[in-house]
Amino acid sequence: MDFWLMVAGFVGLIILILLLNRWYCMATISNETITVSDKGIVVDSVGTGDGAYTVSHHMIYTTNGQALKNTNNIWFWKFHSDELQGKLKKGKKYRIKTWGVRVAWLGMYKHIISATEVKVSSRKKNVKKSK
Repeated sequence: MDFWLMVAGFVGLIILILLLNRWYCMATISNETITVSDKGIVVDSVGTGDGAYTVSHHMIYTTNGQALKNTNNIWFWKFHSDELQGKLKKGKKYRIKTWGVRVAWLGMYKHIISATEVKVSSRKKNVKKSK
């Protein structure tokens, strides 16, 4: 087989994988309202011996039992996951935009794209009673 044909096939495969990833990210976008119950950083060890390293990511846990990942993502031009993690407060309600699906046995989570705090109005409405 010709060398350049192999290179073209490899490049084509990489482009196909990137396009499928992009499609998956865009096809699974959703919006929802959550209340943060907890948040933290998960650190995983990968490998053993001299080749071992650690990987970490931010997690947000909600009052309805969801676990959401908060990571940077080039497809959505999101490069502020650290700042977003600091702004999210326990007990507060947020309108979030996510991508992805939760598949527990594959270790897949929904990923937070953006979050906006939902302001709870404390004003009481004056209700006139009829006589």
